[in-house]
Amino acid sequence: TAGIAVAAMFAVMTITAAPFGRLVDRHGQTGVLLPTALASAIAMGALATAGQLEAPTGVLIGLAALSGLMPPISSCQRAILSDHFADAERRSAFALESILQEIIWTAGPMIGTLALILSGPPAMLYLAAALVLVGTVLFAANPLSRNWAAPQVTRTRGGAIAQPGLRTLLLLSALAALSFGQFEVAVPAFADAEGSLRAAGAILALWAVGSALGGLLYGTRISHAPPHRRLIATATLCAIGFVPAAFAPGLWTLAPLAILAGLGIAPLLSVVYETTGAVAPEGMTAEAYSWLNVAFPAGFTIGAPIAGALADGPGARVALGTSGIAVAVGALVVHTRRRTLAPPGEVERGRGRVKRGSG
Repeated sequence: TAGIAVAAMFAVMTITAAPFGRLVDRHGQTGVLLPTALASAIAMGALATAGQLEAPTGVLIGLAALSGLMPPISSCQRAILSDHFADAERRSAFALESILQEIIWTAGPMIGTLALILSGPPAMLYLAAALVLVGTVLFAANPLSRNWAAPQVTRTRGGAIAQPGLRTLLLLSALAALSFGQFEVAVPAFADAEGSLRAAGAILALWAVGSALGGLLYGTRISHAPPHRRLIATATLCAIGFVPAAFAPGLWTLAPLAILAGLGIAPLLSVVYETTGAVAPEGMTAEAYSWLNVAFPAGFTIGAPIAGALADGPGARVALGTSGIAVAVGALVVHTRRRTLAPPGEVERGRGRVKRGSG
């Protein structure tokens, strides 16, 4: 039941991501962020209460699905960063954003686990609901979000997804997420085979630390290479970083190798976010970023069962060592489709600007 409920939540998140981004482009951020945050928070709180009352399975799954009506904060944030910074500053801004993601992905499960230990499963959902609501209100109250407006344009058929460059980035993102999802399952499988499943959490945390370190290094570098070269380089770094993990003789050795496996992640995500803003059609920046919220879950959804099948078959080492194949294919995709990544009108970076004088 829990697995179906989580799948239902992610399905709703995936289905609504692009439409929510489209609404942001048309009507601004506040009018989309606040209603979706309220709906998601109410659904989470109701799910916690329904679980305590032992509600029927269908009710639990339905409420879990409604909790997937998540506010498109990441898309809104990236649209603001893309419009407010240029060149090296934009690169550093997205590198910082990728580092903060690693902190979120590491801290979130720890906070949830603490709530579980102290008060039980319902407390985790009540806390999640509060974080979604409070975080969204604080974000939407910021003048950068409140006054953001995309220029109103005549939309082409298909919207942002009609841009070939965005489709290239979505393919790369899905393949990269497949690799990440595979490694995230392969590590616990390896730890379990070594007789210490609990060590998996610490190793995955070190993986996130490696990504943050890579993001810091990338954010301080000034590169004038075109986007496709930086995408290929960072995706290749990701792919190579996964290989040594397959040769780890034990958990103690896998720990530092996990840091190595993470070094390319934040830089790759930084370039993806930066390039998405560059290739997005005028007036469709938020929608373009929302499509990434479709590609990444899709990749994770495919990568996790692949790792499970490999761990149960050839073994966890094979699952670890082959984690980089998908992101390597992503680098090849970028190379073959590199001409699609030329920004549509390099001079028009004035789209979606925050109104001047807004602080």
